[in-house]
Amino acid sequence: MPTFIELAGALECVVRELIPNRHAYIVAITGPREIKENQACTVQLVPEHYVYQDRRLGMTLHLPFDPASGEFAHLVEFVGAKLDHICDEYKCDGIPCFAIRLGTDVVLAEKVVRFVLQRVYDYPSLDGFEYEVYDEGTLPA
Repeated sequence: MPTFIELAGALECVVRELIPNRHAYIVAITGPREIKENQACTVQLVPEHYVYQDRRLGMTLHLPFDPASGEFAHLVEFVGAKLDHICDEYKCDGIPCFAIRLGTDVVLAEKVVRFVLQRVYDYPSLDGFEYEVYDEGTLPA
């Protein structure tokens, strides 16, 4: 699992190495608060197939807001950020989730992730973030 100090490096790894080889992946984006508290990643990018079961591997920002984990405040912020009109809303095991399809556009993906981290998770910059890319293996045909 490669770790990157810049978001663009992690996204380029996915677009250049994993997607062309039909590999599924998870990009775990972890902010300084979550690192300090040894918590799960802040947000994740996953293949479109993980959300839509459509065999496509384009990047998708997956945003679960589990009320039991204290994420409800982030859900309120997210809806207030006026992004819900470009997202697909769904439930996964009863947890409200949103997904934003980003395809293979690294620049767009970086801008959307940065916006969500700033507006929803109150991170003024991406300083101190960690970006881990997990190769989930080949997606069966």
